[in-house]
Amino acid sequence: AVQLPGPAIGIQDDYRFRLHPVFPPGLARLRLTGAIFLLFPVSLMSIFVKEADLQVKLAALAPLLAVIIFPKAINIVGGNSIRGMGKTTWLMVTQLLGTMIIAALGAAFLFGLKWGLTGIMIAVLIDELWRGSANLMYFYRSRAETPA
Repeated sequence: AVQLPGPAIGIQDDYRFRLHPVFPPGLARLRLTGAIFLLFPVSLMSIFVKEADLQVKLAALAPLLAVIIFPKAINIVGGNSIRGMGKTTWLMVTQLLGTMIIAALGAAFLFGLKWGLTGIMIAVLIDELWRGSANLMYFYRSRAETPA
């Protein structure tokens, strides 16, 4: 649902973006999923992981997952907006840099600082924050330069 409006924004089709049929029901589902996620994290983790001790560890990280989702959504919408403008080289560069950042920070946090899964998630958060910000700035700068 988050990916669909991006190209409409990129080609400056505000009408198509506003009336996108996925948007209002998608927001309602997002709120419902978020509530379930925060109210029943251990039960939710049991869907993916069978070990009870790991379920509890992962459930403790639920607030960090909730924080990561916002810059990730900004990154997705911004990236798809840029893709809709037809400027895919920028996305390739940010993806390559993001991969290098994740690999370097992930290794440092996991092996150097011994932060485990929390360290990996913090590395993902840092990557999503900078890529989302960079994509939005690039999009708005490019949109301002593009004649309507």
